[in-house]
Amino acid sequence: MAFGFPSPATLWRLARKVEGLFDNQAKQGEALAALQRETSALSDRLTRLEAREEIVVTKAEAAASTAAMGATNVVMSDLARRIGGLEAHVEALKPTQKRLSGDS
Repeated sequence: MAFGFPSPATLWRLARKVEGLFDNQAKQGEALAALQRETSALSDRLTRLEAREEIVVTKAEAAASTAAMGATNVVMSDLARRIGGLEAHVEALKPTQKRLSGDS
């Protein structure tokens, strides 16, 4: 055909290509929707992980504070014991000092 309508076979091929384009567009829409769902799920998961992180940090701070208090208590107890021993030693030396200085 020189000038006129295309042949029915050409029209058929064109229609099939247009149909293929619509199919591809539908598939891309489905893929985008799936990506959106996955992105939303990942965002929700990240939010939950951030909340857990805050809880873990709070618990770690509390544990560190408890450990520090425990260490402080051990040191204070040891100091109190040593000071008590020194006071007892000083008290034990007082009668000896009185005798040496001649006080009765």
